[in-house]
Amino acid sequence: AESLSGKGWTVAANGWTLEPQLPDNGEQRIDFVTSGDAVSMRCDFRGEDTVAAWYWSDGTSTAAVSGGTAVKTGLGAGEHSHHLTISNGAALLRFGSGSGGAGGLTSMTGFANTPALGVLFAFQETLLTALGRTNATRVREYHLKGTALSAAVLDQVFADAVATQVVNGQIWSDNSGTAASDADRATLVQRGWSLDTQ
Repeated sequence: AESLSGKGWTVAANGWTLEPQLPDNGEQRIDFVTSGDAVSMRCDFRGEDTVAAWYWSDGTSTAAVSGGTAVKTGLGAGEHSHHLTISNGAALLRFGSGSGGAGGLTSMTGFANTPALGVLFAFQETLLTALGRTNATRVREYHLKGTALSAAVLDQVFADAVATQVVNGQIWSDNSGTAASDADRATLVQRGWSLDTQ
């Protein structure tokens, strides 16, 4: 159990649970671009010493509260570049919009140093066309339905999901990639993944 915990697994048995050990890989930055006047974002993290902040395109910042939604308005028309800075990238568990379609997201990148990231939430983010690599994470839920991600981008999502070695995950998407990802999708199904890609 301790060995699995050290590899990022949560081990649950009758009467006890062993959470993954929380390594510290230092301050990390997740970049995201939005379109429109307002944005709603959420991140979840663990560890009492973990602190994070949203940095908005207008030069202001907001403390990030784990599980809380951060809303920024008054950004104006067009695209805006923002980022989340977290004191320990290994503590990040969830990242994405605050609720379905509320983020105005066009891209999300910077997940290379977020090994515990388990949920990527972009449900109904109709403008989302770019998604960073997730192969170094533990993403088990990809909420991508209602996005504008291309079939080629989905091919990379399937390949990254295979690379994580995660089992029993879920991918919600409006397309199933191209024939280039047939083998990766088959591998995920063998590992117990549910692929809702219609």
